[in-house]
Amino acid sequence: MTMAMTRDSFKHYILGIPEMDDQHWELFEILNSIEYAVQSGASIENIRVYLDDFFNKLSEHCADEEKLMQSCNYPYYEHHKATHPESSMQLMKQKDLIDDHLPYVDYNTMLILLRDHIDHADQQYVTFYKKYHNLI
Repeated sequence: MTMAMTRDSFKHYILGIPEMDDQHWELFEILNSIEYAVQSGASIENIRVYLDDFFNKLSEHCADEEKLMQSCNYPYYEHHKATHPESSMQLMKQKDLIDDHLPYVDYNTMLILLRDHIDHADQQYVTFYKKYHNLI
């Protein structure tokens, strides 16, 4: 069963901070590419390229997100920052499967982890960020 993120379904995850929204969409697009590669029987090497791209973009995104939180003196910055390695470790388990030469990536788990992080942890700082910058 496919759970691909479309532009229409992505609307629910728009935070209203263009830089973060663009990065989130880019991460979802890479996940969509991973799903397609797995479903079409792509080689492990091909899937690994997508996974490496995903984790590189995720690392950049977390750093940018943390800078945004610091820019508005977000009081729960340390707590939110601590969620990034935990989420990354859960996602990294999928890369470990490929590194062990298993032709399987649990795309749905990766998608759900990213969606849940945006829905919960990110939503909390976004309201604070927007108030701080007089955006609401």
